[in-house]
Amino acid sequence: MKQPGTVEIYALPRLKYLKSFYGKMKKRITRGGFSLSIIFIYLLAVPVSSWSFRGKDSGLQIMLPPDKSVVSERLIGVVLSTHGNPETVLLTVNGKDYPPLRTKDSYICKEIGLTEGMNKIDLRVVGKDGVNKGKTLSIFLSSALSERLKSPPAGFRPYHFHRSEHVRECSRCHEMKARQSDANPGSPELSSCYACHKEITGYRFMHGSVSVWSCTRCHSGSDNELGSAGPVSKLCFSCHYNEMKTWTARKHAHGPFALGACTICHNPHASDDPFFLRKKTTDLCLSCHADKASGAHVVSGFSGSGHPVRGRPDPRNPKKELTCASCHNPHASDFAFLLFKDLGDKSSFCRTCHTF
Repeated sequence: MKQPGTVEIYALPRLKYLKSFYGKMKKRITRGGFSLSIIFIYLLAVPVSSWSFRGKDSGLQIMLPPDKSVVSERLIGVVLSTHGNPETVLLTVNGKDYPPLRTKDSYICKEIGLTEGMNKIDLRVVGKDGVNKGKTLSIFLSSALSERLKSPPAGFRPYHFHRSEHVRECSRCHEMKARQSDANPGSPELSSCYACHKEITGYRFMHGSVSVWSCTRCHSGSDNELGSAGPVSKLCFSCHYNEMKTWTARKHAHGPFALGACTICHNPHASDDPFFLRKKTTDLCLSCHADKASGAHVVSGFSGSGHPVRGRPDPRNPKKELTCASCHNPHASDFAFLLFKDLGDKSSFCRTCHTF
């Protein structure tokens, strides 16, 4: 049954195309003309929305990213080509509707936010004739912080936008090669990266180089292949040199820091959480140390309840919430368990915050 408010557009707008098709076929067929005529009449009665022409574009082409892509960052650019036909594209991501997207020179570029795990991106085209057509992308956002999210489903492939085969079409409208001035553009709008990546400014905290759009401070490459300028730890410590000297001198190092894998915990671009953490502090820690969520590793009472690990003011810094980092240094320490001071006889450590 036709839904209220829907309009069926029949094949008459394609009559010119069908006449040409019919004429060519009629020349090739010496018998069965009656059957061909029946087919021609049938096609006129079929709604356009049910047609399927091999090699004939449906009006919307998803240029990037490919379906069943795997990415590691929350923001992803979606590039569409409408071939000048539709006027509006309706975008829904994981059930959330975005404002309608308008075509510009037959293309639409939109950077959208993903959630960890599987993401469904639904696209519906509203053309001048009122016909809606839909396509869906499946994108998997992986995370090194979860065993469940480390490995994508079968059939999914890693996707990196800045590859020569991907940016060729975009170069029609955008400057895809980094300019020398991108090391210090002066203002965001002057950066070659800003037009496509400006959504990153929507986060509360931006990494230093990102905040001034000095993208080539960390990204480099030739022929549009803009990867990181070197191993992550080497790149991070080129700015955070003093911290590196301090932490490497400690007796005990946290796993990610010891491996030089800074981006396991920190987003190198931006985050809604301080220090560009990928999650809130305690949530981040519990991603690997789930067994510490009860707080029983600190102290456990007769009721089985443990020391709080969140939801209370930090006694050492009352303006902040109590987190795992209230007691543990997330990078390195001279004391066991990465504690901020020697555990001693335990009671002396506890008296740092408690009076008894």
